[in-house]
Amino acid sequence: MPTSNVQMITCTMCQETYKRPKYLPCLHTFCESCLERYIVKIADICTKLDNKLPASIFDNKPYIWTGEGFPCPVCRGHVHMRNDQLKGTSPQQWAAMFPMNQLVLSIMGYEAIPTENACTPCQKIEDPKPADHWCLECSEALCPSCSAHHRVLKATDTHAVVKLSELKNQKGPVSHVEVCTCHVHGGKVVDLYCVDHNQLACEECAKNSHKDCEHLIPIEKVAGEIRNSAEAHKLLDKLRECNEESECIILDRNRTMDKLNSRKSVFIQRIKKVRDEINKVLDELETIFHDDFDATHANVVGDLEDQIGRCQLLQKAVDSSMGILNAAIEHGTDNELFVVAHSMEKELHKYEEVIEKETKRIFEMDYEFNVNYEIEHILLSLDEIGSLKITKLPTTVSPFVKKHAKIVERFDATSPMDERCAELTGGTFLPDDRLMLVDTANEKLKLFTPEGDLLCEFELSSAPWDITCVPGGMAAVTLPVEKKIMMVSGLNDCITPIEQFSTTGACYGIAYSYHAKELVVTCDTPGDGMTVVKVISLSGEEVRTISVGEDGKSLISRPSYVATNPFNADVYVSDDCNNTVIGITMNGEFRFRHNEMYLRLPVGIAADNHGCVYVCGNGSGDIYQMSRDGQRIRLLCDGLPHPRAIAFDPYAERFLVTSDGSYKSTVQLYTLF
Repeated sequence: MPTSNVQMITCTMCQETYKRPKYLPCLHTFCESCLERYIVKIADICTKLDNKLPASIFDNKPYIWTGEGFPCPVCRGHVHMRNDQLKGTSPQQWAAMFPMNQLVLSIMGYEAIPTENACTPCQKIEDPKPADHWCLECSEALCPSCSAHHRVLKATDTHAVVKLSELKNQKGPVSHVEVCTCHVHGGKVVDLYCVDHNQLACEECAKNSHKDCEHLIPIEKVAGEIRNSAEAHKLLDKLRECNEESECIILDRNRTMDKLNSRKSVFIQRIKKVRDEINKVLDELETIFHDDFDATHANVVGDLEDQIGRCQLLQKAVDSSMGILNAAIEHGTDNELFVVAHSMEKELHKYEEVIEKETKRIFEMDYEFNVNYEIEHILLSLDEIGSLKITKLPTTVSPFVKKHAKIVERFDATSPMDERCAELTGGTFLPDDRLMLVDTANEKLKLFTPEGDLLCEFELSSAPWDITCVPGGMAAVTLPVEKKIMMVSGLNDCITPIEQFSTTGACYGIAYSYHAKELVVTCDTPGDGMTVVKVISLSGEEVRTISVGEDGKSLISRPSYVATNPFNADVYVSDDCNNTVIGITMNGEFRFRHNEMYLRLPVGIAADNHGCVYVCGNGSGDIYQMSRDGQRIRLLCDGLPHPRAIAFDPYAERFLVTSDGSYKSTVQLYTLF
């Protein structure tokens, strides 16, 4: 999708229209004043930090200030100042030495087309004259006389001056004089391409670095066909992929922090329970453990936040690069597009190296706490209340991972206190290896261990339907008869109601979006009975309805379950009435409609930690795995007794499945491998 002109002319530092746009060797562009303030600030910060800045996204090493350059504000790549630029100058003067971005100026010229043709300088001396030219850099209209003076004055002789008729007669940015300046030889125009070294060059480069090269040709000869070729667009697609992978890493790291925060709360509760069973002699040990735990947790989270910060910086760099390349594709000359594409290809290699490095640093992290069982016997000899271990397992954030499922546990959820056989229409995993199940028949919530041991059950005022895990050891439960959603806590081996809020219709399927941090719920609309999907905040505010088409009708006939993608705003809804799975976004944009004859009565639906989608075929007795775009699908499990609900552990490679019919009280636990 083409980048808007507003985005192309907006400085990433001040978020306003460029004022004297200057570009660095990496092609990232900033207002001259913004760049000047940044360089001065960086120099001051480096002095306070003993000449070391936070890690660069390219090498993950602290940036060391040498006084011979500075890190780019976007990509943090080192910008080296030439000796002739450093001599007799201070960092405050460096910003003015970088070349003007003529492409951005041309776009700005189009955006600032004057409505009146009066010469700006002449108006200032109260001698108005009609203007026929426009200075892209000064954003001023000029009469013939002022235009002539503008071109010869030393302060403005390099400005791009164009005819007003060109501005008004064309539908895009004005044509302009190309000024692609060599960063090695200041002031020299880059107009050559060395095939032998795959490098751009100016006249001085050709005389020095490329004097023995046999294939040194003018840019015009190699740039002529680039607009009609697919190379620039392929480069743009790769930049988009780089951006998407960065987003996946950020979301995965945020998800890991949510998990560790929840696990930390759970372990603190366990520590407290152990501590209550012993005497006050262990108060000091508990304090020591808490301090150590907090410090360890802070270090782990700090590392995750550092990684997120690097990826966010990478995203800014990629976004800026995409904007520059889009600008060159849409509005630049062939020469400019070739220069930009050539430079951007090298930047892309750096970005890809960063992604590769960051991906290798991703581990599935968890805490493991082991209670010291000899506390009761050797109180006097104890030196710790327990041990904390951080586990790191290789993981992936790929958008589609082909897995196989293996059943590891099966148990009956009917308890001795139940009046009826349990009917499980929903379930979820809590962050401490426990399962919370919805029992519609007995109007209860039940808390189990993965081995099937009942820990607690909580009676509700009406039959629940579905449940989803919410960060912090909580869960959200739908009560369709009461048209309510109840928030409960599952900490400390008990189920505790926290709050509840009403919905405008009977609510059924529910899922928590880790991307938007909101709930997605299927509801009946009062009056017309139309079933829709709604986005609801954790405070109970109905943010929007997202499953209504342009004709005002719902895209779904009878949705009973809903799932969300952990990496983006995608929502997946199963429609058992039409044997269909619908993909939409949280903004209501239609993504896909999947309908296959072998998938009968799709009900329970869930997404795993990689964004893959799983749907229960209640009529076909199976579970299918789909990609996030709904195009690829394969059989994961078959021969199941009427699978009803499915839920994935947001922190591990496993899922649970419940069934209908004579197996409606059975829970099956699977692991992915």
